[in-house]
Amino acid sequence: MRTLRKVLKRLGLALGGLLAALLLAELAVRVAGIAPAPRPEGEGHETRPSKDPVLRFENRPNSARTITYRDSVDSEPRLVTVSINALALRGPPTTVAKPPGVKRVICLGDSFTFGFGVSNDETWPAALQSELDRRSSPESFEVLNFGVSAYDTEQEVRLLETRALNFAPDLVIIAWYLNDPAVRGGSMGFEFGAPPPLVRLLNNRATGPIATLRKYSRLADVIGDRLYRSAYSKYLPGVESRLYEDVHPGWRRAKAALLRARDMLAERDIPLLVALYPTLLRRGEHLVSHDAYAKVMAFCEQEGIAALDLEPVFAGRDMAEMRAHVHDSHPGPEAHRLAAAAIAENLMGGVFADTDAPR
Repeated sequence: MRTLRKVLKRLGLALGGLLAALLLAELAVRVAGIAPAPRPEGEGHETRPSKDPVLRFENRPNSARTITYRDSVDSEPRLVTVSINALALRGPPTTVAKPPGVKRVICLGDSFTFGFGVSNDETWPAALQSELDRRSSPESFEVLNFGVSAYDTEQEVRLLETRALNFAPDLVIIAWYLNDPAVRGGSMGFEFGAPPPLVRLLNNRATGPIATLRKYSRLADVIGDRLYRSAYSKYLPGVESRLYEDVHPGWRRAKAALLRARDMLAERDIPLLVALYPTLLRRGEHLVSHDAYAKVMAFCEQEGIAALDLEPVFAGRDMAEMRAHVHDSHPGPEAHRLAAAAIAENLMGGVFADTDAPR
């Protein structure tokens, strides 16, 4: 009995010491003001259901959404307004009819093209407009942003077929992103298996005891945030790389969509450029999307589709500075500007090489 009491006493002292240490750590974290950056908060809706069974949803005309970002719990909020014009495009008002003497560039893509996380004038299509204006005579180009958040290649080509061609484009750019081949209903490729337990437990949408603990403990929230981001960054590359296996139905559908776009535009003598926007997450010497994009580039070369891999644009850059926020992996303004400059350089040296010299 005495032995048992000694064991229980030692155990109690150990637990008491551990609890005291945790309380001191909690206090230290709070006094030092250490905390994960708050998650972005959005207000408003910029999409609506679509009657088209392929599109499934579309931009909502004359709509807006406000996203609030904070770099820390005590920092001033940074507000980003996402606005859609009357023609359901991201950007300033325009008309379906093309102005005389203007070359129209249609940009199709997902949230990276739509510009989730940046203002209207900071998206890469808006930056491309500025670059083309700078490199050519006044009012030579009009760049239209047909991006829709969460679209895949098949949806983008369907949008080209049903709406964008009505705008009489002189060039169509399809911006490819890493998860384009994902099977619908599994936008990040979860059809290959659920995320590991740590990712599921620490996800900001998770519920349960750990989520409750993170809500009330600053220490637990800091540790949970760092563990989640580390686990997710290791999990993501493996999942998305599987999307490009030859047997994957999403990869086959995405390639078929590109071929349909190629043929559709060739019939109308409209050039097509596929711009590969990389994942802004580094793995070794390259970005996470490097190997997958090599497959896309090889496919495009084989099928006679002009393509531009934008990864070299980001060589030597700090990826954390390229993203919209620590909790938002979408590109920030500088990333969009760099991408647009590279695309403009490609166009002015290629399909628009005969455009008037800069003013």
